[in-house]
Amino acid sequence: PSLTDLSEDLHDGNLCERDEELFAGLCYKKCSVLTGGMDSIRTSPWTCCSQKPCTINQKLDIGLRVACTGFAVAGDGSSCPHLPGACLPNEEMLLGICYKKCRFLTNHAYPNRVAPATCCKSSGLSCMLFPWRRYTSAAFASGGGRDEPGACFHDEEMFLGTCYKKCGLLTDEQYPHRLG
Repeated sequence: PSLTDLSEDLHDGNLCERDEELFAGLCYKKCSVLTGGMDSIRTSPWTCCSQKPCTINQKLDIGLRVACTGFAVAGDGSSCPHLPGACLPNEEMLLGICYKKCRFLTNHAYPNRVAPATCCKSSGLSCMLFPWRRYTSAAFASGGGRDEPGACFHDEEMFLGTCYKKCGLLTDEQYPHRLG
């Protein structure tokens, strides 16, 4: 898919990606998507219901690990719910920050991001146990970016998935770095 087909508009006021909803400060995959439109009200990380009041009419989906399974997943359906903010289509989120996808940076050789500057051939613990399965480069700790509508404007900077006016412009370069 092209960037224009799946682009996120960082100026539309949405805090989460299109297929996600904000609940208790985190972005979860929408209940309506997870339940095929049957239960659209999220009542906890693991439960959804069809209409209020949500009591015995709730659906529960919890995995063996509890966290990051069942209904308690992000929009991709497999990763953990995350802080508000959406990545561009050529980016992936790690610990609330968007980075250019490892598969693009490594020509699909190391497609799994495990740290800001580290991509891995596999996912999970095996990546950390076997150093030859991972590749670390300072160049990997960068965003995908783009020059299309919806990305940050030239006088803005990205912070936790949202565009803000550059701090340096607001403070005559006295405080150029955004901390919060």
